[in-house]
Amino acid sequence: MTLGVAARIVGCSTRTLVRHIDAGRLSAAPPHTKRRVSSADAEALALRLPSSRLAFDPDTSYWLGATAAAAILGVNVARLNQLVASGRVPFEVHADGHRIYRREQLLTVANARAARCGASAGG
Repeated sequence: MTLGVAARIVGCSTRTLVRHIDAGRLSAAPPHTKRRVSSADAEALALRLPSSRLAFDPDTSYWLGATAAAAILGVNVARLNQLVASGRVPFEVHADGHRIYRREQLLTVANARAARCGASAGG
């Protein structure tokens, strides 16, 4: 993936991402080529950085906290925790011990829940 996309996952600017690469915290293709980063490496770095470094903007962030995740699913945080415990909502555990959620996965779950509710209501 491009450095711009990787920077969004990590929650930093492209310039800061290059600093992480130069410091050896993230591997990438050599500088004289088009630098690319694997999504797995970018996510792993994001999970290691202090959570205060991650942008948790509910409208644009790659990662979301529990409150924003629950809002996307249309449930409260207690119900989100039940869905997580039953394996219905994927999450990652950040280095600080908190669960964080990928926005795209939440949107997929929300769409599936809406389709299932719509199908059962149409009867």
